[in-house]
Amino acid sequence: PATGAVLAVDLAPDLLTAAAFDLGHQELGVVARPFDARSGTLAESITQIERTVSELLDTTMLSRAALIGAAIAIPAPIEEATRRVGQESVIGGIVGTTVEEQIEERLGIPVRLENDANLSALAEYTWGAAVGHRDAVYVELSHGIGAGLIIDGRLHRGSNGTAGEIGHVPVTVDGAMCRCGNRGCLELVAGTDAITRLVADRFDASPDIRQVIARADAGDPMCRRAIRDTGARIGVVLGQICNLLNPTAIVIGGDLVGGWSIMEPPLREAIDRSAIHPAIGDLTIAPSALGPRGRLLGGLALVLDDPVRFPLQSRRVK
Repeated sequence: PATGAVLAVDLAPDLLTAAAFDLGHQELGVVARPFDARSGTLAESITQIERTVSELLDTTMLSRAALIGAAIAIPAPIEEATRRVGQESVIGGIVGTTVEEQIEERLGIPVRLENDANLSALAEYTWGAAVGHRDAVYVELSHGIGAGLIIDGRLHRGSNGTAGEIGHVPVTVDGAMCRCGNRGCLELVAGTDAITRLVADRFDASPDIRQVIARADAGDPMCRRAIRDTGARIGVVLGQICNLLNPTAIVIGGDLVGGWSIMEPPLREAIDRSAIHPAIGDLTIAPSALGPRGRLLGGLALVLDDPVRFPLQSRRVK
């Protein structure tokens, strides 16, 4: 624990969270600040990250020399070869940029940008609901829908970082146009924005997904149906993933997991219909054990798992 510390940052669409961990995996401190992902510029986002990290270091009384490295979770794919942020990002100003290098320069420590679902998958595999499963899929159900893939005990990113982008699997041939350029993507019918729009008439003002889940738990038939239908749509796609990858664990996380008790039965039924039975014979399906904190813990796991990029011996604690 006294050897050094790891910085983990979660750059979510509406919240910027930074946490520090010692090398014994204990959380030393956390700072969270509102973050407007869609309207800010790249420079503004980097400045907010730097300010939040500085506040965290002041709170924990850590020096930058104590940090062996940082991992930053973002809702976007990152091309491995170029380290550029992919087009599917919901955060404005960072698409196509090598923001990793710019943040590294500002913070003065090694930095690794990683897709948020990938970090959640790594955390669930290391400490959460996928422990003991060398082939596992973590599914993030929020504004966007993505998956982190653990194959044979290793995080699988794909050749250009887009492995796991299941939110852009077409589920209706002539559906609405998606921000990715395709039509009928899963995200358009199963993302939290789609659910809240569907039941907006049941509320006096535009609801968020937590309000919809609360109303569904209270018995509202439309809210319950919206969540159940979402579970069925997601289950069809997950059944196809089972046919392709044959995982032994699927972990469900994100904002929609609050409605798990309503969503679970139709999701399981749809997987059973969509997958060949040998592919799901030993499948475990469970909600996330770590919640949003998984993205931060995944950052810790990523840094500790990469001694080449984050060489501990090059850092001295002051």
